Order: sequence, then structure tokens, then C-alpha cells
Amino acid sequence: MKWIYGKQELKNLERGQENCYLLTNGLGGFSSMTMTGSVARNDHALLMACVQAPNHRYNMVHRLKESLCLGEEEIVLSSQEFADGYKEEGCPYLSSFVFDDMPIWRFLVQGVEIRKEIAMKQGENTVAVRYSIRNRSRKPAELKIVPFYQFTAKGSEPEL
Repeated sequence: MKWIYGKQELKNLERGQENCYLLTNGLGGFSSMTMTGSVARNDHALLMACVQAPNHRYNMVHRLKESLCLGEEEIVLSSQEFADGYKEEGCPYLSSFVFDDMPIWRFLVQGVEIRKEIAMKQGENTVAVRYSIRNRSRKPAELKIVPFYQFTAKGSEPEL
């Protein structure tokens, strides 16, 4: 079944966190986040690896911070709500979220289109993220991605 969400479902962070995607690797590992790309629950992660089936899982790659630099301006595309109240709110730039065989996000920022896809390899604790960028603006554009690693057991907090 194909799920398609547009601007009306993605207009703010609260609305965008109502639905999640789930990809599995057949080993007990998974990738699961909200349709805004945020991690809203303690079992969300870009890569939750399973080192011993069925339930010895480790949060390896927690999330990604994504931003687009257009000239001198940096625009945050990722969405995340933090415990201290700070929010990354890239939701207004999301034009769609589609889930068919894999989750696909489409962003539109001042004439720059960004497509993000996530896939998992069956039988491996591997996740792939692919970005396609089409720059129709006349400004130089640079996409910045910062991964946040956790390396903790599922449901645990990292040590400080």
C-alpha cells in the first residue's frame, strides 16, 4: 500500500509526528522515524541494529540534522523537538512524504528541490540515505548533513 502525505499533514511539527515509517532488515533491526524525519519516541532511530536476534538492539545512528546553505543563509530542513524545549522545524519546507517500498521526503526551499530516500539492506544492519538535489535558484547551494550517533542499547540514554 502506498501512503502519500502533502503539505496539509506536514504543516507543523506536532502534525508531522502523528505518523511513522518502519523499515526492517529481517534480523530484528530497523529504521523508524516520524514522517517529518524526527525521532519522537525512545525506540525511534535511523539505524537500530540487532546484534543478536530477536531483541538485542542498539541505537547506532539516532538521527540526522540536515540544513541547506543558500548563499549566506542556512536553512534547517530537519525537524526535531528536544527535552529543553528547543525545536528544529524544517516542516514548512517539506512538500511531501511518501511511503511505498521506502520512505521518500521532498523539500522545496527557494527554488531548490531536495529528495531524500532511506532504504535498509535485508540480512544486514545497514541503512542507506540518498539525496537528490535540483537547484533552480541562482544561488550557490550546499546541503549539510550531520549524523548523531548513540551506540546505546534500545531504550537507553547515552552516557555523558
